[in-house]
Amino acid sequence: MYEFMAEALPDNPFVPGIGEVPPVMGHRNDIERSLTDLLGRLQYAKRGSKYAYLYGPRGNGKTVLLNWLIDRAEACKTVTCLELVPDTFATDEQFQRAMQSVGRGRKRILRDFVLGLSVSFPGIIDIGAEIKPGDAQKTVQMQPSKGGLLITLDEAHIASAKRLGSFLNAVQNVGRKMPVGVVLAGTPGLEDTLRKSCASYWDRGLQLGVGRLNSSEAERVIAEPFKVAGIAVGKGIAAELAEEADYYPFFLQVYGEAAWQAMASADKRHLGTDQAEAALKRGITRRELYYAQRFEEFIEAGALDLACAVALEFREAGGYLNEKQMLDILSRDHGDGLDIAGRRRLLRARGYIWRTQPRLWEPGIPSLMDYMIEITEK
Repeated sequence: MYEFMAEALPDNPFVPGIGEVPPVMGHRNDIERSLTDLLGRLQYAKRGSKYAYLYGPRGNGKTVLLNWLIDRAEACKTVTCLELVPDTFATDEQFQRAMQSVGRGRKRILRDFVLGLSVSFPGIIDIGAEIKPGDAQKTVQMQPSKGGLLITLDEAHIASAKRLGSFLNAVQNVGRKMPVGVVLAGTPGLEDTLRKSCASYWDRGLQLGVGRLNSSEAERVIAEPFKVAGIAVGKGIAAELAEEADYYPFFLQVYGEAAWQAMASADKRHLGTDQAEAALKRGITRRELYYAQRFEEFIEAGALDLACAVALEFREAGGYLNEKQMLDILSRDHGDGLDIAGRRRLLRARGYIWRTQPRLWEPGIPSLMDYMIEITEK
């Protein structure tokens, strides 16, 4: 039976992984418009440097947004894309290579950037980490068409603050000669890293908080891949799965994948109540395993008491804390040996708390805080 259904049904379209663009991304119109505007400046070669910072709790789709932007940039045929990760700056040698490449502009990218990177030259050549310096030398004289340079840096919150600052300052200088845009992505701790970097103008960039999808978009993320495959979805099922997923992009893919698997296992071409219940069980199990890892992180950091106390405070306050309330909870003794600033950095770096507007804090993942309370009260 399973072999028959594997042939009859398309492959499971849901992708609960690390940054792969799903079949239905779920729109965040304001963020997409801001990134599109930045790309437009590069596409039409408007000289200068532009920055955007995507920050938010893990699982909200920051890497997906980066990949979405890169796909759009490469489709422009005039924008050179340079994809970086913090390991790019792991050693002095790598850091100097990055600095030299950006400082010399596009003409030297193939020569200087050859390790651990993905570089695309529109209409000419795509290269990745496997390229050798000798291969780069052969193609270095091929010039990309005129346009801008888009640099993305994922997981930017774990980059060395000093090196990140120097890199951003170098980009600022390059912007005087050519159009260049930088888009960083990281947890809410990215703000702390940028502040310590002492980079010029970092706080004048677009600061884009990437949170949960709204309910209608979350429901669409679940339902549309089924509909595209010609599979009927029972009334209210997509909404139920989306709500259980907390409207988080990663969990939406988890529950969508589980629903597809349940349907295939039942030899159905209809997502009904029984399959939805099976999907909920699978999804909850995977979510619990994910939360168990976050629990272990706080134990290893000696901050379990802090995490639980913050969760309880949010529950009592009804879901949000103002600055005074947050300072009050952070100033108590939690046995972690940290001061107020250290506790704030720890919680933000893990995406446990964050804010999209001044003076108002919210949980990174509300159901994670519920898990922390439940597991410690048993």
